[in-house]
Amino acid sequence: MISVRARDAVADSLPAVSARIQEIAARSYQTMFEERPDLLHRLFNRRNQVSGEQQA
Repeated sequence: MISVRARDAVADSLPAVSARIQEIAARSYQTMFEERPDLLHRLFNRRNQVSGEQQA
């Protein structure tokens, strides 16, 4: 269970996160594949990565 303070912090950040979720997701995937390129070949669909569909 999360604290009320933590819940409120998450709730307060939602508008900012939702406004930039595509950018956040793209950067997260980019960083993940830079650090773990093996995941691109084993776990994730490459076509979806190229098109950006996976991040969406």
